[in-house]
Amino acid sequence: MKSVAHTPEDYTDRVYRVYFEVMDVDGKAESIIASYSKELPLKKAFGYEANVAMQMIPEIVRRITAENIAVYQIVRLQK
Repeated sequence: MKSVAHTPEDYTDRVYRVYFEVMDVDGKAESIIASYSKELPLKKAFGYEANVAMQMIPEIVRRITAENIAVYQIVRLQK
């Protein structure tokens, strides 16, 4: 069995701390991220941190961009 150091193949319910850097003027991105997390996202200077399942990140980004909100980066902070 090979060791996998990355997470694209992680289709489990395991959650990761993820930072979403977005330009959220009216709180829509925060609401979208919150809908995928069991806790409220932590507001940062330029985005939000939240605990989400790895497989949900592309869906979160799709929903945020569908609201015409810019996504500048997404960073997995910890397992």
